[in-house]
Amino acid sequence: MGDMGNALLTSAFHRDYDTFQSEVKRHLGEFTWTRMLCETNRSLQDYRIEKGFGSHFGNGFVRDALVHTLGLDIIRGLDFELFGIFKDLEATSLKGLRSKAESVAMEQLKNQMDSRNTFFLNTDAMSTSRYAVFIPEIIKARTDEIQQLSAHPSLRELYSTYYGFLMLVNGGIKSNAPGLQEETKCRIEEFSDQLGKKTVINARIPKRSKNAFPNCTSETSSLLWELVRMSNGGYGTRFDSLKRIRQIGDSRVLESVRFQAEYQKGGFRSNDFYVTLLALGDLSYEAVIRNNIESRHSRRQVLQVLQSTVFPGLDDLLIKALENNRRYSSGELYNALARTGTEKSRHFLTARFRFGQRKERVQSMKALLKYCKDGISIINDESDSIAEMIMSGPKPVDAVRIAGQLPDFVWTDRLRTRIAKMLNQRSRNLSLITTITDIDELIGSETILETVIKDLIQYNRNPSSWWYRRRFMYVQHSGPFIAKALLQVRHPAYWLNQIKHLESFIKNQNVLETIDKLIINPPPHVNQREYEKLIDLVKTASNLRALSGIQMALHGIKDSDVLRFRAQQE
Repeated sequence: MGDMGNALLTSAFHRDYDTFQSEVKRHLGEFTWTRMLCETNRSLQDYRIEKGFGSHFGNGFVRDALVHTLGLDIIRGLDFELFGIFKDLEATSLKGLRSKAESVAMEQLKNQMDSRNTFFLNTDAMSTSRYAVFIPEIIKARTDEIQQLSAHPSLRELYSTYYGFLMLVNGGIKSNAPGLQEETKCRIEEFSDQLGKKTVINARIPKRSKNAFPNCTSETSSLLWELVRMSNGGYGTRFDSLKRIRQIGDSRVLESVRFQAEYQKGGFRSNDFYVTLLALGDLSYEAVIRNNIESRHSRRQVLQVLQSTVFPGLDDLLIKALENNRRYSSGELYNALARTGTEKSRHFLTARFRFGQRKERVQSMKALLKYCKDGISIINDESDSIAEMIMSGPKPVDAVRIAGQLPDFVWTDRLRTRIAKMLNQRSRNLSLITTITDIDELIGSETILETVIKDLIQYNRNPSSWWYRRRFMYVQHSGPFIAKALLQVRHPAYWLNQIKHLESFIKNQNVLETIDKLIINPPPHVNQREYEKLIDLVKTASNLRALSGIQMALHGIKDSDVLRFRAQQE
């Protein structure tokens, strides 16, 4: 991502409009407004690809920043394609940019009046501005929509109108709404009675229709539909719609989400509404979320909601939760903090893995590696500390996994011996054997390989023991490790000879494919004498010879081929 586009996008995501505006001022003299929007758009697309989000992710955050910077907060209900109508503005100062944006906005409002697209337009805010001239047209368009409906309209026809939509999403219309005539009020009351019979809240949701909001842009249409799902779906539907609304980040839906948050207060999904309001810029419920994060009972649910959410002060909220609950802090809290990507969060996590307790160090390192771009470079200097954690801690699996991701980490013989010793402890060897299978520096260790094979032999000697039966999973986990190790050690024939009688293990698909590779295309470090031993072993061992894959590998191999195998490789 370009530095300019990245800076604009980051400030938009955190609703830091002062920084967004400062960036625009700083670059206007050097770049065109069109160039800035293109860079921001490119950065947004790259971010979506990197995080795997959908097509509208983040549009609302950027839209809100643009509306504020262009001085159009009063008409934030203006419906336009992001990076569309304001793309070609030409100005060298923010004042000139806003002046031209206002002219474009006036023209766009006229088009909206012609198409009766009045969703999200706030007539109260517009009444004291130059946009007040549009209020009579807005009221007329909304009145005509509701008056032109048949006596018994379909649900889709009803919520496609402005007043019908408010009935469905906001629970009704204010009786003192400007321009609301008595005849229109009576019409709305009739439809409100019908609406109660047509849809059952929390049980049935209207079927989505492409024709529901035909005069809106695709972004606004998608947003309106998520509000319909939010207000009339079951728990699962509401969770999905609120997640989508948070990802879009468009503050135009604040009023509807606030109403539903109060309506659903104390319900199972209350935290979803509160976090959504925070993501949309309403910080009223920050204390509620902080208390829930610090509660062991509700922490997991809140953190699930926070997975794809960014709002101002999120890093401060999570840091306070971690400081107040050091004893019970979970990895999810650290992961959520790392996902914010702020300088403050990186500083806190760096301090925790350097000076915190063992659990805190592990969790902060895992979070930095998984969610921070420069996490590896931050941790790479702490290899001595990680080695100490592997040597001294009762659970080295996490430390081993972290060390395996560092490019400059040195695996000493002492560390390999320690890992081999830990593999003999019954309760932890499954996760540890899976972890070391992904670390090339440990796969070729004969010390570790010997330990794993001894475990397998011990298992084979006592197959009826309850403990060994329970450890059958260990056999399955060991297969990939030994398969890779046989290709790296200098004497594969010796180690294969140790396990040739283990019937259940030799039939493991990973080991079978490895024996094929050793015979057909032996590694360069295997010399001629070792290769001859390998061929003799496979030919004489009944368990190996009986396998169809090995028979195919041996097919056509002659003594002369064995003698010349190295020349053939070269």
